[in-house]
Amino acid sequence: MNKFIEQAKAFWQDEDGLSAVEYVVAGALVIAVLVGGFTTLGTTLSGKLESLNTSITGGTAGGDTGGDTGGTTP
Repeated sequence: MNKFIEQAKAFWQDEDGLSAVEYVVAGALVIAVLVGGFTTLGTTLSGKLESLNTSITGGTAGGDTGGDTGGTTP
């Protein structure tokens, strides 16, 4: 039992493989921040572009003026 406890203590204090794990965790955090930032930026930009589109088209979305589409009505 003493040998097991000594090995467990030695394993707990060993820091050789720790740097690779730190890089993985840091990389994951960077990716999470970038995804969150780009998602927020995309949502904000989408809202601004929609507002600009509404201003340009006079309040109708998608440039639809409500006029005749050129088709025939059955």
